Amino acid sequence: MTHHYSSDIIPDHFNLIRAYLEGVRERTARTPIDLYDTFCAKLYTMKKACTWHYLPSDFSKWQTVYYCWVLWTKQNDPTEMTLLTRV
Repeated sequence: MTHHYSSDIIPDHFNLIRAYLEGVRERTARTPIDLYDTFCAKLYTMKKACTWHYLPSDFSKWQTVYYCWVLWTKQNDPTEMTLLTRV
């Protein structure tokens, strides 16, 4: 991690939710994803209200952040909260 934005989560706090986020990854994904970096990038997009394409280059690729966002916001039942909402 080489970025320091006001939207970043403290690593100790991220470690409390890491297991939940890791449990969602599809088993077919072969490229290792830095979940901390990816989660911070999603927080950045929410705080700055920017689009995926405008993520600073020191975050993961925007496609990676978007891919994780899709997994974290997937709902099997519309009455349940998404994982992103829960964490």
